[in-house]
Amino acid sequence: MNRLSAFVITCLHDLGPLLFFATCLFTPIAEGQSVNEGERPLMQHEVSVRERNLTELAAEYKAKSERLHKVATNLAGGFVHIGTAYSVVDSERHQCHALATLLGKDSIARRIAVDYRLNVELKTIDNAQDVAIAAHSMHVFTEVAREVIAWDKGQREEEWNLGCVGSHQIGTVEFVGQPKPSFFRLRANGTALIVLGDVETGFFHKLKTAVDANPGVQTILLGSGGGSVYEALMAGRYLRQRGLNTELWNNCLSACVLVFLGGVERRINAPYPALGFHQISVLGNAGRPVAVSSTDKAYVDVAAYAIKMGVDALALLRLMQLRPPEGMFQIKYDHSDASHLLCISNIVTVVQRGCAAGDR
Repeated sequence: MNRLSAFVITCLHDLGPLLFFATCLFTPIAEGQSVNEGERPLMQHEVSVRERNLTELAAEYKAKSERLHKVATNLAGGFVHIGTAYSVVDSERHQCHALATLLGKDSIARRIAVDYRLNVELKTIDNAQDVAIAAHSMHVFTEVAREVIAWDKGQREEEWNLGCVGSHQIGTVEFVGQPKPSFFRLRANGTALIVLGDVETGFFHKLKTAVDANPGVQTILLGSGGGSVYEALMAGRYLRQRGLNTELWNNCLSACVLVFLGGVERRINAPYPALGFHQISVLGNAGRPVAVSSTDKAYVDVAAYAIKMGVDALALLRLMQLRPPEGMFQIKYDHSDASHLLCISNIVTVVQRGCAAGDR
């Protein structure tokens, strides 16, 4: 059964006890939804046209950004400082806008494009700051578009499925492609390794091979819907053994969280991708996920691993029990008590402009 049949394969669940292979979770489609089976893959010449169109749009945004910065300065009678909190303003929305454009989802691209409604005549500090923030947002779009254009087809689809579907009122019918095995990209002059895709069979060995082949890597940037608990545990132990840090690149769900815990420093930067938790499961006779007992050996192994990593194991297990296998409890840092728990429990060691491990 593929993702375009009666179920959407999301690969979000952790496996049960003693299972060392990855199996995907079959998530029922919500009533009233339908999978877009008739969507036609884009031809290469169409992709090239869309890349050119996005490049031109980014150039327009850059020119508008420069003009608005001058307008803001004029309105304020001097330089307008918007603060570091706006350094990546609208970046998630911009990324989904750019990806929708490249993936042929034009109606979504139009709907989620940031709507800038500005008063370019009111000479107040507050209005000048609003204009300056909009100008910076447009600059962020140009940077995001440039990066997205540089991604290959596989990364575009993975980033879309992981970071856009389920956000901005984009339904699961908008999943593209097929479930993908994990893949890796070097970044920051070889000091960071982006790891995207499923935590599937052989994930640990693939990760180890990639890290061993690139000794300059210091940080693992994660984005995954999850997969095998035991592959994740092996990967996390290896990262800690190597003294590497982890950071969220995109949403990190289910077994991905366990890989994340392997980092010496575990960091979430703006725009604050989510960590996702749910119960460990196995596939039942009907192909549906069935939660294992809370006393199952899998939970014992996860708790022992968490303690070894310096994480509050009880807090982690409680988070995992908040949703059944077909659900997902996502925490996206927003300064709330729930998101602050990430630092209190030492699941995360640093949240940019947020909290740090051990905060109370």
